Amino acid sequence: MIIRTNDENPNIQLAAFVEIQKLLVSEELTETDLLKLAESMKAHCRQRTAWKLGDYLLPILAVLIRCQTSQVLIETLAALTEITENRGDGVDCNNKNIIEHLVPLLGHTDENIRKAALRAVGNLFTGGDEQTQAVLDCGVLPFLDHFLRHGDSKSQRDAIWCISNLAAGTPSQTQAIIDYGFVPFIISKLGFENKIQKEISWVIYSLIGSDQQKVLQYLIDENIIPPLCKHLEFRNKQLLATYLECLRDLIAKSQDPQNVCDRIMQCGGLEKVQLLKNNQNENIQSLASEICAYFIHKEQK
Repeated sequence: MIIRTNDENPNIQLAAFVEIQKLLVSEELTETDLLKLAESMKAHCRQRTAWKLGDYLLPILAVLIRCQTSQVLIETLAALTEITENRGDGVDCNNKNIIEHLVPLLGHTDENIRKAALRAVGNLFTGGDEQTQAVLDCGVLPFLDHFLRHGDSKSQRDAIWCISNLAAGTPSQTQAIIDYGFVPFIISKLGFENKIQKEISWVIYSLIGSDQQKVLQYLIDENIIPPLCKHLEFRNKQLLATYLECLRDLIAKSQDPQNVCDRIMQCGGLEKVQLLKNNQNENIQSLASEICAYFIHKEQK
């Protein structure tokens, strides 16, 4: 039956998937069968035509993800990662039965399963506000906090990637990461952990981009400005541009831009910004000039 899911005839494929769903419900498949099925699901999810089978794949994955066998889970999570990365093909991955069993796997005793689950969760966070909220409602934040504080560099990057997507989400999703206390820890790592700097800068940039005054003021009160200014000496052009964009947007969007300018001056940020007006990168030159223009305007007042 499982072999027939790979048949070149799409009608035979669909018939096989329907029959497999029945067998899963009746629990008539052995552990070996489940592993072969999970491997077959991964292969199908890798295909760019997976959307044609989406209505059949997801219910099967929703059953497989409840399996207790580690290898079956690893293959199932790989399938979920593939299909969520290819969601542009039209597969709706907002499946409650999958999500509510996926999130607890972030705390599995097997490290490989934990990391595979984190990657799949990260992909779900890019699937829109409703899907993100479904993952959030399943209690994902404590798991992200553990990866952030105790994971290796790759797990930290994946956790921060999840948090950056929440930061770019709805106001309540943004507030959730603030309430949980992620932001002070992330600010403390700004500029120091080179392997996760890009992801950290995304979180800060997304929070500022939320355009919520209470979020902007929270960041200012948490002293986001000094570390942003301190690391304007970075050679990484992408990070430099992001830090400058953050400073520019803090000034432009704050209800008290003079306070932001004063804080930048107090930590020596203005001098560094002025030097960046002569940077070889045109984008960095432009951003630095925009920030300096605020100070010129402020002096003219």
